[in-house]
Amino acid sequence: MQDKFINIFTDFGFKKLFGEEPNKDLLIDRSLYYATFPIQEQAQRGGAELLTLQDKWFYIFRHLHELQEVPPELQEAIFLKLFAVANIAQFSPIERQVYEDSLKYYRDLKNVTDTAMDEGINLERQRSILAMVGNGFDAASIAKNLVLPLDTVQKVINNKN
Repeated sequence: MQDKFINIFTDFGFKKLFGEEPNKDLLIDRSLYYATFPIQEQAQRGGAELLTLQDKWFYIFRHLHELQEVPPELQEAIFLKLFAVANIAQFSPIERQVYEDSLKYYRDLKNVTDTAMDEGINLERQRSILAMVGNGFDAASIAKNLVLPLDTVQKVINNKN
């Protein structure tokens, strides 16, 4: 399924929503939201979804590009404007190409970052396993303590030798 709304994490997406003069009200609403952080940090967090302005903005940042329609909880003027601006179908051919280029760059960067993160996690996992072997733990105990499959632990131990 093709995305209906832009990905805010792309350079183009963020600038389209918050960097253009006609969308100044989106940026002002967003700035007010950030300005309330010290107060929000003092409040206790409830369990309900999309009740506060903070919940709604977090939801939009995380899920806008996955949505196909505006959720009922976001039927407020500021969010309806955001969805209208973020609608890819409304872009000119040039805007569409710039967005696609920005999206490709974002995805490439995300893949590099995710791969580096996975490699770092695997390296740290190997170090932990080998350190525990050095401290006399057997493979079953290591697997249990690190919550790993036994065969993963055994592969690391066998590759050490």
